[in-house]
Amino acid sequence: MLAPLYGSHSKVLLFWIVFILTRPFGATFGDLLTKTQAQGGLDLGKVGASAFLGVILVLVVVAETRAEKKRTFLEPSAVPSPQDLAVQGQGCGGGFFPRI
Repeated sequence: MLAPLYGSHSKVLLFWIVFILTRPFGATFGDLLTKTQAQGGLDLGKVGASAFLGVILVLVVVAETRAEKKRTFLEPSAVPSPQDLAVQGQGCGGGFFPRI
């Protein structure tokens, strides 16, 4: 996740490396949640495992949202001004682009 900050690595290559490395972890974690206790799992079943992962997802989103608010509060220069978000030209549907 931090590799793009430390060099000019291909974002596509980094995506595929992370994708390939995390798939076995996800499969193993899914097995841990759904296998019976006799098989060494937590026996949550598919619904329980989905609920568990959903709670983790919500907690991560809430934590990241709070962290982003703190960063924005601490670094007001990171927040673009309305003038920086002015519509420029008609390229790409005339969306919002920062001024250069």
